[in-house]
Amino acid sequence: MRSAAILALRAALLLATVLAAHARPPGAEQILRKAEEVRNPDLDYAVDFTIHGVSRGDVVKERDASYSMVARGKDRTVILMRSPENLHGALVLMVENKYWMLLPKASKPWELSGAQMMNGDVATGDLARSNLRRGYAVSLSGEEPLDGEDCFRLELLAESDAARYTRIIYWVAKKGFLPKKLEHYGRTSALVKTVVYGDYRKGPLGLRSMRLDIESFDEWKEGSTLSFSNLRKLEAPPASFTADGLIPFRDAALAARDASAAGDVSLESIMRAMDSPSRLQ
Repeated sequence: MRSAAILALRAALLLATVLAAHARPPGAEQILRKAEEVRNPDLDYAVDFTIHGVSRGDVVKERDASYSMVARGKDRTVILMRSPENLHGALVLMVENKYWMLLPKASKPWELSGAQMMNGDVATGDLARSNLRRGYAVSLSGEEPLDGEDCFRLELLAESDAARYTRIIYWVAKKGFLPKKLEHYGRTSALVKTVVYGDYRKGPLGLRSMRLDIESFDEWKEGSTLSFSNLRKLEAPPASFTADGLIPFRDAALAARDASAAGDVSLESIMRAMDSPSRLQ
């Protein structure tokens, strides 16, 4: 009888512990980790996307560009420019906190400076693929609704050179820990950029945002919309994610397009061409 009572007491204590753990609100690190698993997953994948930009300076200008991107985990990315036509084949390599660019007719890639990484489509790529679990100290500053949805409000403060911004405010939906909005602040504490995540869809990589709306508050005052499509799993050769690997990547992309009657070709075809150039003959 006594042993049965002890077992029952232990079971009750275990159940109470489990229930208490579930009732306890998540901490800032846990919220950030779960949100980043959605925003910037640690997976190998590819996606196509377009950027529609509208500058709101003295003269309003619109522009459109298209890209394909292949990612290896959280910190290695290659972006292939598809259009405009004069830049088809240009590549941007992102490895942790360093960026390289190779133009269609350049003899070698060059490493971008910090200032160059803060403007244009390179900055847009940085916003989409930055690893916010590196270089920032995170805290939970509160909870508040955003667009009618209950959210956690995280505050990220720069604590190393890996941080591109001094401060980021990050709204994460309580339901599903989905990223909703980020505000990025610069060295002068002024708001520099905002990013809004939307159009969540379930696909091969789970639930992902297929649309980003970005507002820049620099001298160009540009608003950009990124629309993603054909999100899929793809393993690229490790050499593709090195500065030395950019030239064979670009050359394979240009040769594959020239050999295709349809014009643009998939990243999968380019990867096969890199493995076996004779396929292009």
